[in-house]
Amino acid sequence: MPNDYYGEWDPRELRPELKETIDKILYSIATQSNTHAIEAIQDVMDSVKNPNLICIDSGIKKVEKKVKGSFGIVDSFIMGMALGSGGKYIRADDVNDYWDHPAPFLVRGLGKQKIIKECIARGKDFYFMDTGYLGNNPSPRNPNGKKITHRIVKNALQNLHMPDRDAEGSDKHYGSGRWNSLGIQLKDWYPGSKILIVPPSQKVMKYFEQDLDIWIEETVKTLKMHTKRPIKIRKKPSREDRVSINTLEQELANDVHCLVTYNSIAALEAMVYGKPAIVLGPNCAQDVCEKSLGRVEFAEHPGRKSLTYLCRYLSNNQFTYEEMLSGYAWSVLK
Repeated sequence: MPNDYYGEWDPRELRPELKETIDKILYSIATQSNTHAIEAIQDVMDSVKNPNLICIDSGIKKVEKKVKGSFGIVDSFIMGMALGSGGKYIRADDVNDYWDHPAPFLVRGLGKQKIIKECIARGKDFYFMDTGYLGNNPSPRNPNGKKITHRIVKNALQNLHMPDRDAEGSDKHYGSGRWNSLGIQLKDWYPGSKILIVPPSQKVMKYFEQDLDIWIEETVKTLKMHTKRPIKIRKKPSREDRVSINTLEQELANDVHCLVTYNSIAALEAMVYGKPAIVLGPNCAQDVCEKSLGRVEFAEHPGRKSLTYLCRYLSNNQFTYEEMLSGYAWSVLK
C-alpha cells in the first residue's frame, strides 16, 4: 500500500510515545470514559519545558460534573493557545505550583476570577480570554451568529484605551483588514424615545463586588432624576435566543434612544447598530461614548469615523481558534 494512502501522516510511522497518546484518547472515546484521555493530555503537557504561557483550564472535578461521555473534557481554546504559544496546559487544581513561574497565566471566562484577582494582588501578568468584541452576531458572513472570535487581553477583562492614532507604529493597532473581513456594516444614527438598560451578569457583578439588583435599582433611580423617557430593562437572554428571535439589534430598533450598561459589549453593539450608549464600568467602548447618566438626554452617537477606528482596534485584538492554534494570536499578543 502506498504511503500517501494515509494522507498527511502515516500512523505506521508515529513515534511510540505519540502512538500511546492517541491510543489512550481513542480508548476513552470507545469506552466513554474521560480518565485515559485526561491522562494522555497531561502526559503530553508534562513534557513542556520553559513554557511561554501557563494556560489554565477548569479543575477536573468541575469538568467531570458537567461532562457526559468522552467529549468536552478540555477547553479547546485554552489548549489551542497552549499549543500555539509554546505554552503549558494545566488544570486549575495545579495552579499553586506555578505562582512563582515567570510565564504569565492565561484564563478563559470569569469562572476563573479567583485566579485573576490573585494575579492582580501578586502583580503577576495574566491574559484574559472571553467572547470576542465583533463578528459573533448574525451578519452576512456569519448568518447563524456562531461564536467565532475571542478577545484576549493582558491584565484586564477588555481593551479599555485606544492607542494614539498619530503615534509611531499605530498602523498595527488600526489596520483595517481584520475589521473589513467581518463584513459588518455600520448603521447611521436614528432617533428613538426609550432608554434600554442592559444589566451585567451576576458573574460580572461578583467580580466588581457589586450586587446586581442594587445596581439595577440605583441605575433606574438615577436615570429618573435626569429624564422622563420610558425605561426598559433587558436581562441577558440565552445565547440561542439573542442570536435568533430576541436579538439586540431588534430590541434597539424598537424606538430606543440610548443604551445603558456597565461593562457589557452591548455598548459597542448598540453603536454599530446606530444608537448611542452610556457605560458605567470599565468598557471597551468607553473612549467613544458617554460615561454619566446625567448626560442621558445629550448622549450622541460617536459617528462613523471614531467608531470605525474603535472597531479596527478591537478587531485586531480578537482571534479565532485557528489563529490561536497556529501561533498567530500569541505572535500578536507578545
